[in-house]
Amino acid sequence: MHVGLSRVTGDGPKLIAGGDVFADINLSTLVESADGRITAVTSEPQGLWEWSQGKPPTRNTAATMQGVAFPVGIGLQPLPGRLVLPEENGGVAILDAEGMLQERIEASDLGVAPGAQAMMFDREGGLWVAWRSALSRIEYPSRISLFTMPDAVYGESLNLARTQLGVTTWRGPNLFVLAPNAQSARWALQQQASRTPVIMNLNSVNGSDYAATIQGLWPLDGGSPALPTDHVLEIAAVANDPERIWAGLRNGIALLQRKAGGWGVTLRKDVSFEVISIQQVDARTLWLSSRVGRVARLSLGSAGDLQAASILEFGQEAGLPKAAIAIEKLDDRLLFLVDRGGFLEFQDGRFVPSATVPLSETGAIVVAKFIDPMQLLATDASGSIRLLKRDIAGVFRVQRSVFDDITGIGISRSILVDPDGVVWLAADAGVVRVDPRIELPKAKPQQVLIREVSNNETPLFAGAGSVPAVSVNAGSNLRLGYALPSYRAPEMNRYRSRIRTVDGAEDWSQWSNETHRDFTNLPAGAFVFEVEALDATGGSSGIASVPITVVAPWYQRSWAVIAFWVLALALVWMGVQWRLRALRARSAELERLVAAKTEALHIAATTDPLTGLCNRHRFSEWIHDEIAAIQTKASAAKDDDAVDLFVAAIDLDHFKLVNDQHGHAAGDAVLKAVANRLLGFKRKEDLIFRFGGEEFVYLGINCHRNDGKILAEQIIKAIALLNVELDSGVLIQPTASLGWSVYPLYRERPELFSLDFVITIADRALYLAKQEGRNQACGHLPNLAVDLLDRAQADWRSRVFSRHPDFLKRV
Repeated sequence: MHVGLSRVTGDGPKLIAGGDVFADINLSTLVESADGRITAVTSEPQGLWEWSQGKPPTRNTAATMQGVAFPVGIGLQPLPGRLVLPEENGGVAILDAEGMLQERIEASDLGVAPGAQAMMFDREGGLWVAWRSALSRIEYPSRISLFTMPDAVYGESLNLARTQLGVTTWRGPNLFVLAPNAQSARWALQQQASRTPVIMNLNSVNGSDYAATIQGLWPLDGGSPALPTDHVLEIAAVANDPERIWAGLRNGIALLQRKAGGWGVTLRKDVSFEVISIQQVDARTLWLSSRVGRVARLSLGSAGDLQAASILEFGQEAGLPKAAIAIEKLDDRLLFLVDRGGFLEFQDGRFVPSATVPLSETGAIVVAKFIDPMQLLATDASGSIRLLKRDIAGVFRVQRSVFDDITGIGISRSILVDPDGVVWLAADAGVVRVDPRIELPKAKPQQVLIREVSNNETPLFAGAGSVPAVSVNAGSNLRLGYALPSYRAPEMNRYRSRIRTVDGAEDWSQWSNETHRDFTNLPAGAFVFEVEALDATGGSSGIASVPITVVAPWYQRSWAVIAFWVLALALVWMGVQWRLRALRARSAELERLVAAKTEALHIAATTDPLTGLCNRHRFSEWIHDEIAAIQTKASAAKDDDAVDLFVAAIDLDHFKLVNDQHGHAAGDAVLKAVANRLLGFKRKEDLIFRFGGEEFVYLGINCHRNDGKILAEQIIKAIALLNVELDSGVLIQPTASLGWSVYPLYRERPELFSLDFVITIADRALYLAKQEGRNQACGHLPNLAVDLLDRAQADWRSRVFSRHPDFLKRV
């Protein structure tokens, strides 16, 4: 109070640089990230402050903290770029690095009264919140998010589709789109205006969204419907024809073509069932399926002529069960999915159980979705979600995955997979988003504990701490209880145990969720009880043990027997110790060999064998390791700070001519000479990669974009001064063309354009340098302010050049 922010050392508190700014400001949160950045939250005035060690605090004026209910308590930083704040009269607000509200944890979600008082993270990464009336433990961050359904669709069996509006579902004529609530950062299914009749299906075909309804096919982007007097049940693209669409009807199939004045329609209404699934194998073959266990194969006429097509239907006589059937395409074959059954394949005129996706692996399927040709997601009536992966024999087998940890959402009836790998499930509990890419905090392994020992119902030990040795009489009944202090899905903790003689190795029990073990009529001797546990992720807890002595009756005691057993145990102990030493020595040697081999393999995998430069694989590793730091540094830099990454694509001129005239050995010599010249030219911190052929990528670390042209021209001159003498005595003077740009394109928004996008810009500049005569450099830098870019559509990056011809300026 009235002093400011001080750092406390052994010499007492010392005011930090600029710390007096907090002399009369209430500072509620102060956290330091791994990179030394300090973040503070103040209540009066409400604000977000950031600075580095030795620098004065700076208020982030762009951080409005909108949506945070002040006053707040002491916040935490679970991940870089995330700040968790407890609201003393509300819930928990989760902010990004710019102070924007990203998520909320409401007290009502957990069934407690509002008012988050304090927080902590446990050793398994769980967030504990002390509310006014309760304690809660929350998995954050989590790969799984649940979006509850609005009352209008609650209890419905929904399907999901990805439209231009986003993740979409429907009921009757109404569309519901997953979107952020206008009053908070929370996402929910929200009803969208729709002009369609009752919707039967929704699909995106050839870049346009369509609703299959009871009154035809309706484009969601406007325009007149097709087949307004027909029930349309399914929509599919025509193979190799982006202008036409298949539409499944009641007792028929239609081929549609959208035109300026309406629709071109070709109809066949001689199918005996409602078409609910369509798959086109090739230009001449089309398969249709139904809800009643019937399938049809259409042999189309020339040029996909539907009118000339012959139709052959199959039913129970061909091995099909009387159930709904969906058709899936895998590689060049078709799979027929039976509702509440498995996959079938069509062989020699009959439908037989699939050997590629066996029922023994999938179980009875409610819904299934191929993520890609190597992975399949399947759900069953028990609510289980299984991930199957293709093995070396081409057969799909169940694999452990993040989906195994999903419980309590009911049956999943629809699966949607985004191109980026995010999976959406329409389940009884709501819409579930699963992002396998999220890295969870690595939980520290918990030690399984022995919590109870009783003899004939008489307690010998109870509670926590070290378990004392147990001594009981022969013939006693012993109960041992145990627990794993893991809060991550504790209902999925599993245990196995055994009681063995001191020098024995008896078999373990089967894994189960039982938390105690009973032993009856124990014989005399010395035993060890051992228990091991696995948590929800399959992580081992180690082994807890307690020595147990079962005392023999007096008439079974013998000094000779005792002496023998003492000697035998001593020999066994010595043998075990000797063996352990030998195993440790052998293990250390094997670890050393494996480490050396691993390092050699990594060098081979990341190095170009011809030039010794790093290869494209090493480039990908470097991006993964360094790009976040580059973005952070750039976003905090001043205009004149040299924090840009200079990205140059270099291509040797007329290299093919060298190979054609002098042979590939000459080409290799030129490539090695150019690589050596670039290595000799580069600064210590710069990196050079060979992408293949005569293409190189030069990364200049900590450059300024205004110096990029100078560096590019220096590289071109350095290569042009090179003379390569071949074994034949021929002198070759290679030249190169260079295209360059910088990363990030916009320092203030480094995340907008990836490094791959910047390389694409450099390639465009390289192409321009080639067109203008080669042996020269050409650079591109952004010409428009970031706020002038049209980013209204999801694919705005791919269209930025067409929408903004002046997006780049030549340098």
